Amino acid sequence: MASGAPGGGISKWIPNPPQRGSFPLDHDKECSVIMQDYLRCLKLVDGTNAHGCRLLAKSYLKCRMNHGLMEQDEWRNLGLPEDDKPLPLRKIPEYGEQKKLSSDSKSGTSGSGSGSVTTATTFTYHQIKTTMSTLAPVIAPSILSGDFADLAADSKKMLDRTADWLHIDVMDGHFVPNLTFGAPVVKALRAHIPKGSAFFDCHMMVSNPLQWVPDMAAAGADQYTFHLEAARTSTFGESSSAADPVIATIEAIREKGMLVGIAIKPGTSVDELLPYADKIDLALVMTVEPGFGGQKFMADMMTKVAALRKQFPKLNVEVDGGLGADTIDVAAEAGANVIVAGTSVYKAKDPEEMIKLLRSHVAEKL
Repeated sequence: MASGAPGGGISKWIPNPPQRGSFPLDHDKECSVIMQDYLRCLKLVDGTNAHGCRLLAKSYLKCRMNHGLMEQDEWRNLGLPEDDKPLPLRKIPEYGEQKKLSSDSKSGTSGSGSGSVTTATTFTYHQIKTTMSTLAPVIAPSILSGDFADLAADSKKMLDRTADWLHIDVMDGHFVPNLTFGAPVVKALRAHIPKGSAFFDCHMMVSNPLQWVPDMAAAGADQYTFHLEAARTSTFGESSSAADPVIATIEAIREKGMLVGIAIKPGTSVDELLPYADKIDLALVMTVEPGFGGQKFMADMMTKVAALRKQFPKLNVEVDGGLGADTIDVAAEAGANVIVAGTSVYKAKDPEEMIKLLRSHVAEKL
């Protein structure tokens, strides 16, 4: 019989944890903020022993100790492994960190009998941060700049070099004058990079975004970012109760369990995106004309980024095109926290150092 405790095995990391959605008003305000993030983490992983949740739990317990709400002996009596030291207050894991941990065994009964099922899932801290109260800097190398003959190995190298996401540019040759890869390639990459071990940020430069939602979900996409310009005329798929085709596309993506992003071309006003910004997970501002890598960064697009950040302070705002050491500051200053970098990372003498440089500049501005 499955445990009824919130978060399953994770709940043991905090003595008498409150129910999900509650707010521990009797604790110090700083500790309460950490607790909120911890509860969101529990909801996200649904009982799986995720490394990020454990780190949040330790931060919360350390906070309690710092404010005299918990004794050192109480910490030691929790029975955590020796390597689970309390984190300094508010410290978070290094960005890009990935760890695979086995979940608790879950006992259950079914019509055919009873048994025990054990699963293992990998969570990056950024997957957990998608539900947190604080934005995180995200560096997403575009595999469009990689070696097409060896994409899986090339993508793994980027992850090993601390990339947070993999940015996958899907082009159909109609919406943009270039043809790249589609769902079959994404599925092939997933065979080498399992779901959960890396976040696939799929930028859909296609003329009919509704058409590809089911295929991309089945292929293993984590986030489906479609172009506002294309969605307005998108008609493929099952009928929707939404009169607005953009809303219909958002709903279709949600139904398939993916995060939702909307992208706009340089010639599209940000005012056209704003009505949808509270319904999505990410807004992508193109800083080059979409279709090809290696183009020059358009600094005048930063007014769009600034407008989005001002009105939606917790929204992931992504910029794509011409980002590198010479342009990262203006993008970060405007409010972009998700950086797509192709040539600047792949052609760098030391890609890992370039990724860390870009991340540090964004982190300074958040």
